[in-house]
Amino acid sequence: MVLTDNLGPAGARNAGLEQVTTPFVAFVDSDVTATPETLLHLGGHFGDELVCLVGPLVDGTARSARPRWFERYDAAASSLDLGTRPASVSPGASVGWLPGACLVVRAEVLRSVGGFNPSMRVGEDVDLVWRLVDHGHRVRYEPSCRVGHDTRSSMQAWLARKFIYGTGGGALGLKHGDAVAPARMSVASAVVGAALLLRRRRAVPAAVGSAVWATLRVARTLPPGAPRSLAVRLVLEGTMWAARQESSLLLRHWWPLTAIACARSTAVRRAVLSAAVLDLAVFVHERPQLDLPSAAAGRRLDDLAYGLGLWVGAVRHRSVRCLLPRLRSTPRR
Repeated sequence: MVLTDNLGPAGARNAGLEQVTTPFVAFVDSDVTATPETLLHLGGHFGDELVCLVGPLVDGTARSARPRWFERYDAAASSLDLGTRPASVSPGASVGWLPGACLVVRAEVLRSVGGFNPSMRVGEDVDLVWRLVDHGHRVRYEPSCRVGHDTRSSMQAWLARKFIYGTGGGALGLKHGDAVAPARMSVASAVVGAALLLRRRRAVPAAVGSAVWATLRVARTLPPGAPRSLAVRLVLEGTMWAARQESSLLLRHWWPLTAIACARSTAVRRAVLSAAVLDLAVFVHERPQLDLPSAAAGRRLDDLAYGLGLWVGAVRHRSVRCLLPRLRSTPRR
């Protein structure tokens, strides 16, 4: 079928859904390459009657004969690549959403929740996944199945895509509240992570105190007989994860405020430098195929474009939910 009006991705998918008479439907974007075998493999998850939607790992694919550095960056660090571990998908989980670039869905379940939200031109895939989870359905991520997503062939188009992705945060914040939080961490981990980034002697007592307090509380939640070293390891892992999330907040989600604060505060400049080193070190370690200059330039431009889009979306929808981290207390027993 051919649509005479541009309904956006959500409207186009809903129009296609109206034509479907089979129990399952696959949505594959025009810039995505997926084989029938991949879609069939994804469908294997529907042996569980509670599973209603499954998505594959979406790889960036450079189509140019001689890909430029930003194409190579996007192929190695696609915004739609959610990692190599299979997962149940829900807000706040290790995989909190799925891209609409390629999905296989139970048609009737999709109709029962009203399909994709046609008012959303970006973020409609995230919104759908979260609505399905809210209705008690299961959503699965299956990275053993891979599809190719074309990278943009110009830097302007590449940055525009990142910017557009960011603008979806404001609408998602209005519809789903704290589910859109850009970071989630315990208060204790946040304090210790911030101390690591600040690298100030005066922060050491607070960091040590918070770490000890968190370790004691975590230890009380462990099963009888569990080694105390497990509590220490969990707190250390939580601290490093908090430092990584705080780095992302400074460099990506909050960068307009960070830039202003850097002009006024030595402490903020120190924290930003620490965040940049930590973020780039982890990024390069996870993507050894990228050379350091491409990784550094791509990472920072990616953050600037996405973060700007995030702020534009927040202002447009008058909602700052997409900018606010979610802090929780350390679990206790």
